[in-house]
Amino acid sequence: MIAKEIGKYNSVGLSEETVRTISECLGASPEEWSRLGREEILKNYYIEKIKSYRNYVVDIMVKGKIPGGPTFKYFLIFASRKKNPPWKNWIERMKEFVENYSGDIVEDSLKYLDGKTIRITDYFEEKQQENEKKKSRDLPLDEFF
Repeated sequence: MIAKEIGKYNSVGLSEETVRTISECLGASPEEWSRLGREEILKNYYIEKIKSYRNYVVDIMVKGKIPGGPTFKYFLIFASRKKNPPWKNWIERMKEFVENYSGDIVEDSLKYLDGKTIRITDYFEEKQQENEKKKSRDLPLDEFF
């Protein structure tokens, strides 16, 4: 989104308020950020800026599609002062999964959260939980506790 605004700034100009907002967001003057018109260049610039303050920085590209509309993408950026934060492995596994997902992860995740779709593993987890409950009902009280 900001890359589009920078493109507008370079071609037709922007309001003073928008220029000020972009400058505050990027921590740079219009003279500096006006050279960052392409999305990839802007993202890399922003990440490098974060790296000057944080020891661990990783970005995750999330792709989606508006039903009946265009595709979109955005980036989640995780940063830490620690070079090896305790959640590093989890973030890196999530990055691999999210960036390699072939469908619309946003839509599929929302459907799952709304209960409109299930995963096959949900069925197995439910069956396992039912079996555990049955087993515990069959135990004598001294073994149960």
